[in-house]
Amino acid sequence: MFCTEDKELLRVDHIPIVRHTKVRMDANPYFDTQYFIDRKFHHGMKRLSGRFKQIWKNQHGCCYHCGLPMDISDEREIFFKVPKAMGGKDEVRNMAYVHKHCQQIFLERRAKA
Repeated sequence: MFCTEDKELLRVDHIPIVRHTKVRMDANPYFDTQYFIDRKFHHGMKRLSGRFKQIWKNQHGCCYHCGLPMDISDEREIFFKVPKAMGGKDEVRNMAYVHKHCQQIFLERRAKA
């Protein structure tokens, strides 16, 4: 092992190699929209783990507010269907992914009401 008193080489043998999934050759983003939606969903399933993966799976990768498909790299937030302040619990069935801008619109509308 190569090291000094305060420095040590980082071992990366425990980090799994993640391969890129190729896009189908005959896929057209304008005609095969369902293929690309499913592709985003499966990409999210690979990247998430634990309860966050379960939330993603329950929603099929779509925003809770607008219903549009979400990309794993989109800015997103966890939305509590029953807010914690009103007795909502921190469990999967009470949590949902939402686009950050959808959440802002939702909060603005709720504030006006």
